[in-house]
Amino acid sequence: DFPDTENILAYGPFSYCDANFKATFEEGTTRIPSGLFIESAISEVVFPDTVTTIGKRAFLGCENLTSVKLPVQLKVIEDQAFNNCYNLSSVWIPKSLQNIEHSFGWGPFWGCENLKEIAFEEGITDILPYLLAETAIEELIVPASVTKIGNHAFAECDELINLHIPESVTEIGEKIVNNSENVTIICVNNSAAHKYAVQYGIPYILDEEHTHSFGEWIIDEEATYESEGKRHRQCIGCGEIESEIIPKLQPDLEAYPDYTYATFHIVDAVTEENISGALITLQDGIENYEFQTGED
Repeated sequence: DFPDTENILAYGPFSYCDANFKATFEEGTTRIPSGLFIESAISEVVFPDTVTTIGKRAFLGCENLTSVKLPVQLKVIEDQAFNNCYNLSSVWIPKSLQNIEHSFGWGPFWGCENLKEIAFEEGITDILPYLLAETAIEELIVPASVTKIGNHAFAECDELINLHIPESVTEIGEKIVNNSENVTIICVNNSAAHKYAVQYGIPYILDEEHTHSFGEWIIDEEATYESEGKRHRQCIGCGEIESEIIPKLQPDLEAYPDYTYATFHIVDAVTEENISGALITLQDGIENYEFQTGED
C-alpha cells in the first residue's frame, strides 16, 4: 500500500522515473493512490477488476502511456488523473463509472492531445460530466444504451466533427460541446439531441433515413453440439445492437467417418428405457464399425 499524496505539490514514489516500465497491481487493490506515477515513463498499466477509485494526478503527464483499459468496477476518477498524457490514444470506459472530479474544470483526460479512440462497455447509461473534454476525438458514437450526457462531456474538443447522439438519450447537460467549434450533432428528429441542437444553435443533421452499417459479429456464447449460442453486432452509425441465436453445431459425417464424436442410445419403444448391450453397426463406405451400447 502506498499513501496518497494529497498535497498538490507532492509526488508519488514513482514520479519522474525515466526508465520505461509496466505497472501491474495486485488483485484486491481498490484504490490507485494519488500522485503515484506523476510524469513517469510508465508505458503500460494493468488494473485488477477490484479497483474502484483512481486518485488525483495518479498518471498525470505520463507521456509513454498509449492505451488504458479502466477497471470494470471503477466508480470514481479523481482530479487530473490522466491529464496531459500526450500519447494516450485509446481508452476503454466501464459502465460502473459514477463520479468524475473536476474541481479545476478539467476532465480526467484533459490535454490528451492524441486521444481519438473511445470504447464504452456495453450497457453504459451515463456519459459523465467532463469525461472527454479537451481530447482529440474526431467522431463519437454515443451507445444506444446511454440515457444521460453530463455537462461539458465533450467540451473543448477542437477536432470533433460528428457527434452521434441516439434517441435513447433523454437528458443532456449544459455546454456538452462548449468550444468544440467544428462539431455537428447527428440525431433523430424531435429527439432530445435535436431539441438541444436547435436551442443552442449547434449544427445538426437529422438521421431520418438511417441505413444501419453493422460491425463484425461478437460472440457472446459459443454454440455447441448440445446448445445454441448467441452473438451480437453494433451499428457504427447509430449504436443500435442486433442480436441473434447461433444454431447448434451439426456433426460433419463426411469429415468424421469414424463417428468418434457420436453418442448412441438404444431404447425400448414402449418403456423408453435404455437397452444395454445392443449391437450397433456403422459403415463409412470403406469398413464397418461394430460396438455394443455402453462401450466407448
